[in-house]
Amino acid sequence: MIDHAHVPPLLALPEQLDDTAAAALHAFFLEAARSIEHHYAAALTRHTHDPDPRQCALWDDDPPF
Repeated sequence: MIDHAHVPPLLALPEQLDDTAAAALHAFFLEAARSIEHHYAAALTRHTHDPDPRQCALWDDDPPF
């Protein structure tokens, strides 16, 4: 189990936000994720569907079950 008290935060977020600010922050991060996915769609697709041959070589000598 991760002790979150000793893990440095990825972002320094305020302890509390009002409902409107929390919703705006959430919308911002969703839009940022959509933008990143759109911008890097080809690279993400290649990464997901085309295995790295260096990684596949790790299993070449693995005996069948």
